Amino acid sequence: MTSSRTHELTSQTALVIDDDPVVCMIASHFLRQLGLEAIVSGSLPEALNVTAQKAPDVILLDLFLGDQISESLLPTLRERFSPVPPPIVIITAQENPAALLNEQSAPSAFLIKPFSPSELESCLISLGIKTKSPPASRP
Repeated sequence: MTSSRTHELTSQTALVIDDDPVVCMIASHFLRQLGLEAIVSGSLPEALNVTAQKAPDVILLDLFLGDQISESLLPTLRERFSPVPPPIVIITAQENPAALLNEQSAPSAFLIKPFSPSELESCLISLGIKTKSPPASRP
């Protein structure tokens, strides 16, 4: 998967790391609706490459990338973006993702797939990420 930058006028950036292109597409669409720039990546090496110039304001990380659990990636991401790493939100379809991670690897938040724009917005706001309200849905 290739990375793409969208909505270049925003000041807040979200990095989405997921090996499922459909999840990346949906998450980036929701993020743009909320007024964030979305950078998508299908792997950790690609994510580190596309963020070499600018650290994201928040990271959405799939719990499982391929056959690897993302627990081992959290320290790498935190170190890469130190001294003040951005909040990391684990996105997953697992019902109890905290049970799969040890305390040292705890992310800032969890978001269960499939998630709605309002669930994503609530999560981002709880982490101090400013959003704009998405357009109202029409009946």
